[in-house]
Amino acid sequence: MGKPVFISSILLLLSSILVPVLAKDPDQASVRQNRLFAMYEQQAIEKGWKRLTMEVDGRERQMLFRSPGKTWRHGVIILLHGGGGTYSNFAANLPIGKPMVDFSEMALKEGFAVISPDSTDGVVTGGDGVLAGKRWDCLARDNHKNVDLPFLFKIITDLIPGLRPAGSSRSVFLTGISNGGFMTTLAATSLSDKIAAFAPVSSGDPYGTYLKCGEWQERTTAPGIFYDAQTDKPISKKGAGASDSYPSEKKWPDAKNGKKPAFKQFHHELDAGVDPSCMKKASRMLKEHGYRDDGCMLLSGSGKPRLIFHFWRAEYNQPMLEFFKKNACD
Repeated sequence: MGKPVFISSILLLLSSILVPVLAKDPDQASVRQNRLFAMYEQQAIEKGWKRLTMEVDGRERQMLFRSPGKTWRHGVIILLHGGGGTYSNFAANLPIGKPMVDFSEMALKEGFAVISPDSTDGVVTGGDGVLAGKRWDCLARDNHKNVDLPFLFKIITDLIPGLRPAGSSRSVFLTGISNGGFMTTLAATSLSDKIAAFAPVSSGDPYGTYLKCGEWQERTTAPGIFYDAQTDKPISKKGAGASDSYPSEKKWPDAKNGKKPAFKQFHHELDAGVDPSCMKKASRMLKEHGYRDDGCMLLSGSGKPRLIFHFWRAEYNQPMLEFFKKNACD
């Protein structure tokens, strides 16, 4: 996300999907965050989600899982939360997060299994070397061992086959919002032979964006500002991703086995967190690298851009599920 936007204290409490805690005292913020996350996790478990763990590169990683029943008719969707959020955002009783919860419930009813992994906290750094808080390692960087790509690889190759019932679709889909949307695109293009289709929400181009965590430290759980690498503008600024060419792109990985899954973006034209120009840049770069575009769902509105339009919208849910079903395989 770009520079901070004023929102009320009530909205701050509810919006832990993306901005869980703003506080001057980092220790106080951490205590409050952990209490909220424990409450949200308990809410998810009470709804039937199962907490699973695995070790990846010496770290215990965790995720929440829920199955639709005896078979997964359309496969499994991996759900990636936003920066500063938690894996229970797709299950917890947060009013502002209800569209995300509704999405996972709708997916289950239509025969998808759902897995919501959790990001690390205090592990990932920005390009300036400052800790990024609770975030996915969502941007391509030179000479950098990514923290989360091995985690997602292991979920897909080790965990899912052991959970998948006989007779189920083997399709694996990816979606995520904001920081999780950038991670969705990075993972889908890095693990392209293992993904049937992917749907980034409220995000941009992970190969042409950088993060400076030494800025906006008030957001203690996920500090920093994302910048477009070509324009050097915060990605919240109008036209931040607009350019005739993009020579500042990091190298894109070669598609595994030549496979390049379809993608569909979901965005709002009044998004104050990630300007639509950044989404359009990501679309252009994906298509230039051979990924199949199913067409962006870009919601319209009137008035000034606002942070509320950065959040997951109920209008995204059914079109995303239809997109995934269309790209499911046996």
